[in-house]
Parts: sequence; C-alpha cells; structure tokens
Amino acid sequence: MGFRQPWSSFFVVAALLAVRLSFAADSPEFREDVIDCDEALAHLQKCCPGFDASKIGCEYHHYAGCEVPLTIYPAFSVRDSKCILGATCEALTAGEETLDGSICSRAQAQKQVNDDNGRVDPYVRVCP
Repeated sequence: MGFRQPWSSFFVVAALLAVRLSFAADSPEFREDVIDCDEALAHLQKCCPGFDASKIGCEYHHYAGCEVPLTIYPAFSVRDSKCILGATCEALTAGEETLDGSICSRAQAQKQVNDDNGRVDPYVRVCP
C-alpha cells in the first residue's frame, strides 16, 4: 500500500495558484481604480434613490495599436471612489438643492474618461 504525502500536493496546488495570481494581477479588471470604482458604484446604488449604475463604466482599456494611443479609464478616480466608499448615505445625498448638486447627482453624470493626450489626472471631481 502506497503512502501519499499530502504536503507535496499542497505545494503543487499553492505553486500553481501563485502563478495564476501573478498573471491575473496584470489583468485590467484587477487594477485598483477598476475595483474601487465597482465598489463605489455598489455603494451609490444602495444610497442614492434612482441611481442607475448601468450608465457608469468602471472598465480600463488601453489601445496601443491605434495611430494615437488611447486609454479609457474608469469613471471614478481612486480618490473619488474612496471618498464615495467612506461617505454615509446621508452625505452622498446632501446638497441636492445646491448648484453643484449632491455627490449622487454628480456621480450619475460622470462618464468614462478617454485620454489620448497623456494628461496626468483627466478626471472631473465627484467628491469635494
């Protein structure tokens, strides 16, 4: 009867998982701005009456093969995503009657950013 060493199987699985995760970390859906944007959208949808998350894009794409390289960023910067995530529902909806509107209304109007000019910070701020 052969004896199987359980640790050898564990190390093989751990090594394969580490290799898989190293490739996944380079994937656009694992970028900090994409993950933070998705989480901010979920928070906005929970807190903002009538908020339509389907109109906000949180994807990242870089097209290097074009005549002019084009990068498309998530609609919210990391800074704004963290601000949204840290805000209470009351804070997100406050200011509806002001000229700038609430964070909810500014977030709903936000569009994905197309940057073909090499700008460092192409975002319009959602949070104050």
